[in-house]
Amino acid sequence: MTEEKAHMITELFLKGESINEISRRVHSATRTINKYIKEQNLVREETPPIDLEKAIELFKEGKSYAKIAKALSCSRDTVSRHLKANGYAWEVPDKVIKANRENGKKARENSEHWYVCQNCGKKYKAKKKNRDKYCSRECAFEAHKMTITCKQCGKEYKLSEGWQDQNYCSKECHDKAFTFTCEICGKTLIGTSPNQKYCSRACRLEASRRRSSEIYRRKFEEKYSGKTLICKVCGKEFVPEYGSKRRSFCSDECKEEAMKEHRRKRDKSAEKARRRARKRNCEIEKFTKKEIFERDNWICQICGKPVDKNLKYPDPYVATLDHIVPLAKGGNHTRDNVQLAHFICNSYKRDLDQATAQTAVKLSNRKRQKQEVLPGLV
Repeated sequence: MTEEKAHMITELFLKGESINEISRRVHSATRTINKYIKEQNLVREETPPIDLEKAIELFKEGKSYAKIAKALSCSRDTVSRHLKANGYAWEVPDKVIKANRENGKKARENSEHWYVCQNCGKKYKAKKKNRDKYCSRECAFEAHKMTITCKQCGKEYKLSEGWQDQNYCSKECHDKAFTFTCEICGKTLIGTSPNQKYCSRACRLEASRRRSSEIYRRKFEEKYSGKTLICKVCGKEFVPEYGSKRRSFCSDECKEEAMKEHRRKRDKSAEKARRRARKRNCEIEKFTKKEIFERDNWICQICGKPVDKNLKYPDPYVATLDHIVPLAKGGNHTRDNVQLAHFICNSYKRDLDQATAQTAVKLSNRKRQKQEVLPGLV
């Protein structure tokens, strides 16, 4: 309820208007108005008695209740109630009653149901709304005697002798007309309409998916028909097939070769180690860091502790590739001469041999533990 309507209801109620009059003016239900009055705890003041003599005088002059109420500064209901209590009330003339009856009759005639008979074609007025097919019992009987041709077998039969569905002469013809084979799964069933194609929702969705796939295939062929692409690895010309995402490589072999080259370029640290080995004329083998790390089961070969795969540089415990015999001392860049090590362990090792490096790491670990336990005494 809007504030404007609530204010209007309060004003009219305190003024002395009846609930029905308030409902008529504010266009709300009486139940809603009563509920609002109870919620707001509105109480009317005792209305002062009206000037009854003046009200009767104005009534005899032919004034209406509303005009009398305006002259006496009170509500229309108050005037009506006092005048009726003293035997003064407006009587409706016979002309008005007769006119109202005629208007009601015209309104009823306009609201009556008119239909066209399906047998004789005559326009008729139905006594009830559901009698919308035939104008009389004779037409209904005659219509049920007329012959109809079965849509399935072509046999002529009377409407009264036919099956539930008026288009077929018997249940057998009806079932035969409604029998179909599902276009997706191939099941033969009796459907709900003669044009049914699919037996279930799953088959209907599968048919929709196939139609969409056919549309995309046609668009793909229109886009790439007569167009050739060049493989970025072997330089061979090829035409992409529908369903394939190849746009840069002609085959899986070329794609794998390109990925290997990409991984090789990405592994900068391994390339750096190979470059250092080439400068010292050492033996070189091609391998990746991941291959060595998995071989060593992600365990540091210097300190013997596990290495976290998720750590990244510059974390001191990140995985690095270490040469067992340093390149500076004639070591080779081969699988047998490399191992997994922590970044900090590799830093302690430098160009030392394996045993010396392990001793240096143990000493550094002990010193670090003492600093953590007694930071002020070290």
